[in-house]
Amino acid sequence: MTRGVRMRKALIVGLLGMSLFLSGASAEEPPSSLPDVMLLFTGDVIGYIDTCGCKRNPAGGLARRAHFTRTMHREFAAVPQLLLDSGNFSDNPTPEGDLKTAALVEGMSLLGYDVVNVGERDVKHGWDRFSARQEKGAFDFISANLVFTDTGDTVLPSRTIVETTSPDGARKIRVGVTGVMRFNPIFKREGPDGREIGVDHPVDRLKTEVAALRKDGVDLVVVLAAVHQSDGRRIAAEVGGVDFLIGSYGGSIAAEQSEANGTWIFYSGNQGKQIGESRVYLNPSGGVRNQSNRFHMLGQGYPADPEMLAFVNAVPVDHPVDPANATDAAGDGVAGR
Repeated sequence: MTRGVRMRKALIVGLLGMSLFLSGASAEEPPSSLPDVMLLFTGDVIGYIDTCGCKRNPAGGLARRAHFTRTMHREFAAVPQLLLDSGNFSDNPTPEGDLKTAALVEGMSLLGYDVVNVGERDVKHGWDRFSARQEKGAFDFISANLVFTDTGDTVLPSRTIVETTSPDGARKIRVGVTGVMRFNPIFKREGPDGREIGVDHPVDRLKTEVAALRKDGVDLVVVLAAVHQSDGRRIAAEVGGVDFLIGSYGGSIAAEQSEANGTWIFYSGNQGKQIGESRVYLNPSGGVRNQSNRFHMLGQGYPADPEMLAFVNAVPVDHPVDPANATDAAGDGVAGR
């Protein structure tokens, strides 16, 4: 399956705030050079549509994420960009939690997410719940190791190829994406049509999926992983052909390169407080030449997009108090103030 990047709504003027910078680019890369493709990513959001509600510098929320992604599309209009999530987006299975999860999926659709991996949290509370959310998602839900226990076939699409075009239409990149959740041999649930579903080991599944994507001639292979960081390292070491493993689990924030296969491993935190950004430079003949990565903590230095803020505030749940939003919604919030 292929999917073009959707055109975003009007872009918000503003400077980007402070961010944690972790670089894999060499000195030969001039600062002004444009990347061939950009990966923007979140994970383990667990239903947070608002900021985290922290007393000091509350961070995250769909409104700030919208400001950030739309600013990136303005500042890098000639660069194809993908918006990805590594899974476990669902809140708790309560009436308020269901409202938040539904709003989160709808908000992610409005933001133009391309691919979302499915974590255990997203399916463990019943297939009907997940199916209702799936219908609201204008993006690909994938999982390579959520399987029917009677046949071993995958329940969801195991991989997708995103043909992403820059907003100005000048450049096109084919990115192969697959995803896995943590291995849990005792996980058994009723799935579609009453059939039992379970979780297979991710390594063997990924070897097959990555090989298939490479055979399709993609420019880049990305694995989305709702697994512990140690399991992410194992995947990078044992599954060849992966350019980027983008994971989330337990709030880990990390960027490192696998010594075994050269896979870049990113962990983007949780609760939507951060968004990761990787600027990727490709070799003319294929493969990653260089990359540079930042994790942006979406604190009060990042304005809220007024349209998305209005969308979030309309969800009938309790919202944390965020004094910054009163200024941001008026359109005069400036990052870094």
